[in-house]
Amino acid sequence: NVSQTADFIDPIQITNYPLNIDNLLVNRQASRLAFSCQVYPNLTIEETADRQMAEKASDRSIYQFDKLFIRHWDEYMTGRRHHPFLVQIARRSNGIFNFSSEPFDVLFSVDSDSPTRPFGDAKVQWSFSATGNSFAYTRQYDETSAVTWTTNLDIWTVNLSVPEHLSVCITCDNLATDTDPSYSPTDDSILVYRSHSIPGYESDQFKVKIYNRSSTTIVVLDNGDRSIQAMTWSRDGQSLYLEIGEEANNVIYYLSNIFTDRSINLLIRNGTSHNVNVHPIDNLTFVFTHDSILEPANIYLYLSNGSSRSLTDHNKVLLAKVKMSNVAEKFSFSGYQNETVWGWHVPPANGTNSSAPLAFLIHGGPQSSWYDAWSYRWNFQSFSSQGYAVIAINFHGSDSYGQNFTDSII
Repeated sequence: NVSQTADFIDPIQITNYPLNIDNLLVNRQASRLAFSCQVYPNLTIEETADRQMAEKASDRSIYQFDKLFIRHWDEYMTGRRHHPFLVQIARRSNGIFNFSSEPFDVLFSVDSDSPTRPFGDAKVQWSFSATGNSFAYTRQYDETSAVTWTTNLDIWTVNLSVPEHLSVCITCDNLATDTDPSYSPTDDSILVYRSHSIPGYESDQFKVKIYNRSSTTIVVLDNGDRSIQAMTWSRDGQSLYLEIGEEANNVIYYLSNIFTDRSINLLIRNGTSHNVNVHPIDNLTFVFTHDSILEPANIYLYLSNGSSRSLTDHNKVLLAKVKMSNVAEKFSFSGYQNETVWGWHVPPANGTNSSAPLAFLIHGGPQSSWYDAWSYRWNFQSFSSQGYAVIAINFHGSDSYGQNFTDSII
């Protein structure tokens, strides 16, 4: 019952660094904390702050760049990097946590970022092992200008049970993207991650791989011709929940017994589902977020008997004040080489049967798709509420229709 808060205390500040920190991750035992901070390579947080103060005092307005990137997406690369810091924490008798060690910069001398820029997220690019004695992270090789021509990301692990916290690369043999490590909840030697096989190709199919530290083996889990968007462990460490883009839906599969006789079952079929959070006791019960063209995201509960229901309806009052279409029609036609091409039709919110102005939406990428999702950028309802009929085509090159269809635009 989330309304019962008697066991909680008011927030108490436990850090006071001169720079902002971000991307908090706590291990299961609440004995270690990871956070990120933008620092200069080979400088501590305090030394970075001192350097920034000195640069500000000098009133310097010129930057010198001797390598790429100079500008990446919406920011200039002026030297500071997102580095992960690890620190031991302890809980006092009054329930308040404090640091029991000095923070350790995992990438202290490395001119690189973790989480990766610009879209990396520590929630998926960092992972503590079951005992909390190992830490895995994703980083890019961006120490030189060659980073501008590669998609190579690699996964590194750190053994926290020994004094020398050395990082070990476990995916360096693959020159394509390896990312999103996730340790088994029951075995420190096992982790899964998402992996491309084609270097330099951002829209390659993501497959799931299993890494076994004990045998140093990597096993590929074949998931057909669709990309894995995310994966979540079952509590017993034997199965995985997989989020997969499938025909303009983001669906949830359950891949059971991944170490033996694997089998896969489709659990959530329509709309867009994310953020699986498994029940602490029942492996087949979980909460997740779900949205569609017709409704914004809410939290849903999936039960082991196969049923699901919404737990929230936070925007009910707001949605009652706006005009929305209640129809999202999926249609298809024969396209290039007689291959089936799919699209969406959303009629005007006023439901007129007469002619209406058309908003013809073209997605970017090009290897992306118009999903059955509530977009916070290109929302179909923002057009239909103004009296437009919406047509959105998932042309050749779109994802979620098989890798061959995605590759066909190259």
